[in-house]
Amino acid sequence: MAAKAPDNQLPTHPPYKLLGQNYITPDLIAKVTGKAKYAEDYRADGMLFTKLLLSPVPHGHVRHIDAREALAMPGVKAILTVDDMPKPADAMTDLGQRIPANPLGERGLT
Repeated sequence: MAAKAPDNQLPTHPPYKLLGQNYITPDLIAKVTGKAKYAEDYRADGMLFTKLLLSPVPHGHVRHIDAREALAMPGVKAILTVDDMPKPADAMTDLGQRIPANPLGERGLT
């Protein structure tokens, strides 16, 4: 049986080998100097970008969106609205039990 560490000391066995120690992450220098690459820094041919347009009215109910003018703009490939998003779906557990979707659940973009 392992000896218990005194109350004023952190255990030093393998699961806790970094607690209470100075630790420098391998990407520290890259992050501090701005040389680190994040997902947003990468570009690919044909990559699309999105712009999220929020309602100026908090908790407002949008009844209709006329996207014709926006779709006619150069560079606009698509408009995604809540009507394009799937409704909340039932889920299955690892044991095969069905968990019904909450009928009050919100769809994406709401």
